[in-house]
Amino acid sequence: MNVELSKISTSFETQKTTATKVFFIALVVFVFGAANFVQGNTLSLEGRTPISIKKGKSVTRNIKNVGGIGRFNFRMNWYTNTLIPNRISRLKIQLKHGNRILHTKNCYPLSASGKSPRCVYAFDVSGTESKRSGKWKLTITNNSNYDVKGFDIRKGNDRNPLLSNFYSTFKVKVSCRAKYWIDLEERTLSLNKGRTITRRIYLKPTDIIKEGRLRLRAKWHVASVIPTFNKLKIQLIKPNGQVARTGSYYSYQARGKYPRLDFTYNVSRADANLRGNWQLKITNNSRFNINGFDLEKGRDLNPLVPSFKSEYIPKCSPHY
Repeated sequence: MNVELSKISTSFETQKTTATKVFFIALVVFVFGAANFVQGNTLSLEGRTPISIKKGKSVTRNIKNVGGIGRFNFRMNWYTNTLIPNRISRLKIQLKHGNRILHTKNCYPLSASGKSPRCVYAFDVSGTESKRSGKWKLTITNNSNYDVKGFDIRKGNDRNPLLSNFYSTFKVKVSCRAKYWIDLEERTLSLNKGRTITRRIYLKPTDIIKEGRLRLRAKWHVASVIPTFNKLKIQLIKPNGQVARTGSYYSYQARGKYPRLDFTYNVSRADANLRGNWQLKITNNSRFNINGFDLEKGRDLNPLVPSFKSEYIPKCSPHY
């Protein structure tokens, strides 16, 4: 009898341990899977909002603040333009990329409590789709029997006190197993002495820099018959215009010279929440013109320039 109880107890403990392990693994998968989508950009529609749409008509508007691989989280509201109470019109919503229709939903406004389906839904953008050209847009078609007014994908100026604040977002998906190469807008550049130029930097394949680490390296050549190295003043500019890093550097291939342009900058959570573009401001205070400035070796045939690239590593990456 005691032997049988012992077996049952041991079996129970084994099952409990196994269940605990399964739960823990599931929790880890959930947490890290969710972490792939970073804090989103709040979306808005181009043009004047909110939008009024007469019955039988359609309106198309471009969506702002979209880029890269990620997930749309849409929330939409509007009102039926009629004196009859409790009339709620359903609209046809189409998400388009260029001329491609990617998603269609016939739904009721967010404020239509008790109605289903309401216009609250998500749509994932794949890597393939993110690389296609064309603007992201919404086409809203009013096939109801009434005109509608106040359509928007965020509360904005809606003064309805019964409607809680809402907004739509685009959350960028960042792979935590990867490094991203940093590219320079318009690639290589030449810069005459005494001149300054500012260029946007961006990531391949996504254009969103979130919390993580930037490592910037750059090379250039002096336009001189005599082999010469010269410094350039380099400033890393945040999207809000603040200077994140500044200094005077030699080209990356200038062995024996110090400092060469090879530095890191940790992008904080506050930095990641800034809207806009990261930029490099390059000033040539030397006595010579320079050419071939780039953040990677690229197609530079000079054998003295080692192969290199500039990179970005997300904070969630094991490479961080």
